[in-house]
Amino acid sequence: MGKRISIIICALTITLGSALTCTAAGFQSIGYNAISMGGAGVAYTSGSYAAYYNPALLASHKYGMEINISPGVGFREHNLADHIDTLADIGIEETMNNLSSLNFPGIETAASGSEITTSQEYTTLRENLSTIQTELGAMSGSNGLEVAPGVTVGVQVRNLGFGIYGLSDVAASAIIDPQRLDIVVPVESGYGQHYVQYDPAADTFTVRDEEYYEGNSLEYAVQEQTTTIHVIGLTYLEIPVAYAHKFETSFGDLSVGGAFKIMSGNTYKMYRPVDTESGDISDDIDDYEKKSTAFGVDAGVLYNPPVLNNLSLGMVMKNINTPKFDVIDGSELEFKPMARFGAAYSAILDRLTFAMDMDLTENDGYIPGYKERYMGGGVDFHPFSWLSVRAGLMKNIAESDEGTMMTAGFGFGSKWFQFDVAGQYSTDEGHYKGDDYPRSGRVQVSLVSKWF
Repeated sequence: MGKRISIIICALTITLGSALTCTAAGFQSIGYNAISMGGAGVAYTSGSYAAYYNPALLASHKYGMEINISPGVGFREHNLADHIDTLADIGIEETMNNLSSLNFPGIETAASGSEITTSQEYTTLRENLSTIQTELGAMSGSNGLEVAPGVTVGVQVRNLGFGIYGLSDVAASAIIDPQRLDIVVPVESGYGQHYVQYDPAADTFTVRDEEYYEGNSLEYAVQEQTTTIHVIGLTYLEIPVAYAHKFETSFGDLSVGGAFKIMSGNTYKMYRPVDTESGDISDDIDDYEKKSTAFGVDAGVLYNPPVLNNLSLGMVMKNINTPKFDVIDGSELEFKPMARFGAAYSAILDRLTFAMDMDLTENDGYIPGYKERYMGGGVDFHPFSWLSVRAGLMKNIAESDEGTMMTAGFGFGSKWFQFDVAGQYSTDEGHYKGDDYPRSGRVQVSLVSKWF
């Protein structure tokens, strides 16, 4: 038996360790325990969502059967919505057309603008052009808007786990061409077509040629989609079948689990004008949809040492085989392997539990250039079978824009029917139309039934 355990540990260590240099789409937070306890689930989320967080937890179930139905939604906004809504109110194309229609004097040498700068319409045009440049410059770094609604069903029957996880993640980000930010527009005059550059700060006009226009013009960048909004996302059904087995040894209890999952997904990829209203970004997204099916493999371990039997140490690797989904442009969206470590400790006759998780991989998000590597933890106070109060903290240590995520949850009811609500929100705030709001957050409602 000892040799058998050693072989299993060695094989899982090699498999899990091979993921440590990989990138991946990060963990989606599902399940009321993990959401409200700083994302900690690898060593604590037994029962109906063990198949997602760590299949090895199925060997440590508290009930013979558990069913969980959970709708929820998550969001992340960073430096995008307010800027593009401001641009939408102005209208880049309309503003450029208004500039082109001005009656430029002296077009054969340089346009001074002396005959057109006294009207209110011109003053408004100048302000709008200045605002356009300011808003585009403000988005030129990292930016994104991400929405992740979902409905999940988790089922645990003794050491077996099943589920239907309806998950989605759609993200938009502005791509700003840094070489083409000048206000340069084509102008028709008695001398034919010319190109005029306008500097709203200095209020000056300069005649340019076509080569300069194509190399430096914001209008040209918008038309050629080198300045644009990129939208990418995936909605999918993940259907896992998982199993775990516990080995009891003199060195402690070792549980080993695995999950095979069918993943039926729809990918989306499209480009929208950079002055699209934030609420209209997803319009017509179904026209850029591609359907495909993949399968995934997860594996996990859970260890309880003999001295501290209330301590659980877990590790999971998800998407070992790198599932791939087809995209409408011929590319593929990959779920690369990702690994996470977790620990949990129960005290006061199992009425108080502390848990923590840490990503071992730095994972790619759907926002270009945005990395995810979370660590966090929390506490669950469950003095009675019908009551649970939870709180925690989590942080993305690969990025700094979210700050610390605060998490909390509350559940009550008999074991046959419990209602639970859990949520997360970031301490760092963004600004939208004059109001402050958390940069990211998530909320989930759960109906739970436990038997035997």
